Amino acid sequence: TAVVSIVFCRSSWQYALSADAAGNVLLLTFTSTLGRRRCQATMLLGQSSNIGITLRILPLPQLPSQGGNPTDSLCLVALCATNATVLLTLHPSVQVLQKMQYNTKDAVASWIPDAAWMRVSPSDLADSAGAARS
Repeated sequence: TAVVSIVFCRSSWQYALSADAAGNVLLLTFTSTLGRRRCQATMLLGQSSNIGITLRILPLPQLPSQGGNPTDSLCLVALCATNATVLLTLHPSVQVLQKMQYNTKDAVASWIPDAAWMRVSPSDLADSAGAARS
């Protein structure tokens, strides 16, 4: 079936998530051995997951800081689909963390789900804590 969305998940370009028009979400792993390139596809979510068609795949962007962030090692990903938004982690194993199902009976045909990641820096937390004490 046709690919609807694809995104590379890590800076190494070794892993990608792909979603197709049938409602399947696949983890693609690219390897190269002695000049031979391979792609292994692992099914993460199938049609039976009832999330609909994944329209957008959003990996949590890694922080450019030297020390990194503990969440970066989890490889968090949000899937925006026609019937649900799913938050999952790809490391150390694939696990669905949250599934927010939509009431599709009330959905308008032109409605397209979307999401965005927002990171709060430690300085923002300190500023808001100081403002709360004032």
